[in-house]
Amino acid sequence: MASKYDYLRNFRFTVEIDGVEVAGFSRATGLKRSVDKIEHRASEDTDQTHKLGGLVHYDDIVLEQGVSRDATLMAWCQDWYNGGKINKAEIDSVKNVNINVKDKAGHVVRVYTLREAFPSDFAISDLDSRGSDIVMESLVLTHDGFSVWTRPATGDEATIEASM
Repeated sequence: MASKYDYLRNFRFTVEIDGVEVAGFSRATGLKRSVDKIEHRASEDTDQTHKLGGLVHYDDIVLEQGVSRDATLMAWCQDWYNGGKINKAEIDSVKNVNINVKDKAGHVVRVYTLREAFPSDFAISDLDSRGSDIVMESLVLTHDGFSVWTRPATGDEATIEASM
């Protein structure tokens, strides 16, 4: 029986784009949210400062996978890059992306949902006729923030972190 103290492994994850699971990724990095800290003094006769929260920033997500015959990601990139539009709200290819972290049994335990994500950078690894490595592709997703959902341990309530 799983307990709420079971730690999750970093290699058990899947990625869904608009609810469709895409080819397996070997790596996902950059899931980070930070808040600007604003310091101010309450008055001139104190040497103490107070801190307030400011703007919220989200880092881009980098997904890496071996190149395969699955053209889903390339089609999304082509839709975006060929759109030629400046306002991303007008482009149909802005999507919600889920990064699903699974437990040992393969059940989704935590979901990070990226809002209004779009491919901002794409690259493949170097090609070398003397090598035998797998060709890797890297996709950078820019997004407007993320929310977190955690599946409860038996008998607990699900927790949802409100998106900022």
